[in-house]
Parts: sequence; structure tokens; C-alpha cells
Amino acid sequence: MNLREFLGMIRLYWRTFAAVTLAVLAMGAAWMVFVPLQYVSSTQLLVSLNGTSTANAYQNDDVVTNRVNSYLALLTSDAVDQRVIDKLGLKMSPRDLAAKISAVQVPKTAIIDVAVSDRSPEQARKIAETVAKEFIDYTAALESPTGEDAQKIQTRVVSDATAPRSRLVERISIGILIAILAALIGAFAVWIRSLLDRVVRVPGQAATAADAPVVGKVDAAPADSATALDPYRRLRTVLAKHDGQVIQLSPVDADVDAKQIAVNLATTTELAGLRSVVVDATGTEPDKQGLTEGADGAPDVLAANGWVSDPDQVANPASEALIDRLRGAYQQVVIATQPAVSSPLASALTDRTDVVVLVVEPGESTKANVSRVSEDLKGVGGNVVGVLAAVV
Repeated sequence: MNLREFLGMIRLYWRTFAAVTLAVLAMGAAWMVFVPLQYVSSTQLLVSLNGTSTANAYQNDDVVTNRVNSYLALLTSDAVDQRVIDKLGLKMSPRDLAAKISAVQVPKTAIIDVAVSDRSPEQARKIAETVAKEFIDYTAALESPTGEDAQKIQTRVVSDATAPRSRLVERISIGILIAILAALIGAFAVWIRSLLDRVVRVPGQAATAADAPVVGKVDAAPADSATALDPYRRLRTVLAKHDGQVIQLSPVDADVDAKQIAVNLATTTELAGLRSVVVDATGTEPDKQGLTEGADGAPDVLAANGWVSDPDQVANPASEALIDRLRGAYQQVVIATQPAVSSPLASALTDRTDVVVLVVEPGESTKANVSRVSEDLKGVGGNVVGVLAAVV
């Protein structure tokens, strides 16, 4: 299924798409309404190694790097967070406070970015300031001089807590992502709905069921102008690539006027200056017998009601001789049959025809019938070259 067909599928199942998309949008909107807008205040801490040691600079860097990694975890630890809670008199647990704090290392530096989120801008700034102060005091008590020259890890504030800023831009971005996600979930729901639908809605579904390409989409009504025959001209061009002189048009299950489709197709051949005949094996006109010659620009029509009443006649030498005579007299022979799902005639004719085209009516034909008919005709040697969508 290509993009154009999928967009057509969304149009067919627009109620499913709209319901699912709106439901997801509603949930996203509810989340954005009930989750208050957050404000962020940030501060920066620098971790450094003080002392008079002349040790290798790389070793010093390793010491600082190890400390920074440890400090990232300490910044959201219960020990530090409890000190902040006690200092500010916050009514929350250390775990709740830790959820408001984000600590990351600035790449390739010994600087730690600390960001605090809160629904109150002033509270966010106070917490950021207090976290920095209490963390410095806490780590200072933990650190002790190391090495012969009494080196010591020191942490200090290099950037005071910034003025709180709202996360409105992030909130707008989240809203856009929710809208995109809603559309994607709606499209996925349409795809699932199309898989569960028993009826062929678009030609691509019939092609998948038949394991054969779409060879065209035509109007099954009589052509009232040269322009109306354009889809049939394209169909004739496609079938010509399969070297099919004798073409079998077999409706799958719907009440499609296969004879009219055959006449329209044969008319394009006549207009191209070639002789064409339609063999009517649909049984829609049981009283007709023999060959009816067409007017200028129209094909001849041969009634084959004997095949309709007794499909076994197709296997007779007389029927084989008839097809051979038609091959010799006409450049194109188009045989229209009854629906293949209810008549064995389509299967019986596959030995006499060069190519078989399955005719489906979107909105009426079922995927199961298309699949079964295609398998049956291929199973008896039919050269099923494609699926033709007929609009009734």
C-alpha cells in the first residue's frame, strides 16, 4: 500500500481516525492542564583540586573527574536534600525534592550544572541557592587533605542561581509532539481497522488479497465520450505487455457488469484500428444466440450462453475450435464471465485464455473471496495478471 492509497484509507475510515486522534489529544490536553507550569532556576558549581602538589596534571584531572561523577549522585541524595528541606522548612520528602533537581556535568569540564524546577519561580530560585550552599558545606566536611602536599578537593559556586524562567517553550513543544503522536496513533488505528475490515475498500487491498498487481480502475457504465474510455486505453496498454490476445474478465463476487467492461475495453481496440470481439458468458441475456456485429468503432459480441448453462462444454473440442477461429479472425478476444465465486465457468475457461483479470467492486467485494478466487484460478493454471477495480 503506497502513501496515496493510505491517505485514501484515512478518508474511508475518517470516523475511526477522528475518534482516536481526538481522544489522544483530549488526554494530552488534560495532562497539560492538570500538570502546572514549571519554572527553572540554575546554578553552576566548579570542582577543583587545591594544594601545592607538583603531581602530574593528568593524575589531578583524574581525581577531579572521579569526584565530579560522585558529586552528581550526591546532589540528589537524601543526605543533601534533607539539609535543604530543613534549611528552608519545606513540606516534602527528600525523594520529592530530588525529583525537582537535575545535575549534569558540562562536557569536558569540572563544572556541574544544577537546575531546580518548581511551580513557584521564587521557590525554584531559593532551592537552587540552598542546594548549592548545603552541597558545598556537606562535601567540605567529607573531603580531607590527601597526599604529601595536603591537596584537597574544593567546590565553589561560579554562577549564582539565575532568575527563574518558565518552561513555556518546552510546554509548547510537548503540545506539538502530542498532536503529532495523536495523528500517528490515529493513522495506526486506521491501519488496524483496515486489516480487520472484511470488505475491499481500495484497489490495493484487493491486490494484496489476490497477490497480483492492480491493472486499472474503470467505470463500469457505458462510455459516453472518448475521454471516458481513457482508463480502458491504459488497461489495454497494460494487458498488451502480457501478450494476451484472449483476455478473460472474471468478476470475483460482486454484481459487476463484466460484459459492459469487456465492451468498453474492446471498443478502445476497435478505435485503434484493430478488430475485437466480446464473448458474453455472463448469462445476463439468456435469449441471445450467435454473433452480433458491432457498428463502426464498436466490437462484435458473441453470446456464449451454452457455456453458462453447462460449463463443461468449455472443455469440448468444439469450444476449443471456436476460440481458435476467434483468434484467427480478431486481434483481441475479450471473454466476460459470471462471478467466479459462484460459478465454475471462470476456472473452466483458464485453459482457453491467455490472461485472466479479476474484477472487484470496492465496497462490495470481500478480501476472503478475492483471495480464494485468485488461488483457485491460479491452481488450475490460470494466468492471473492483475486486479481491475470497477466503479459501479
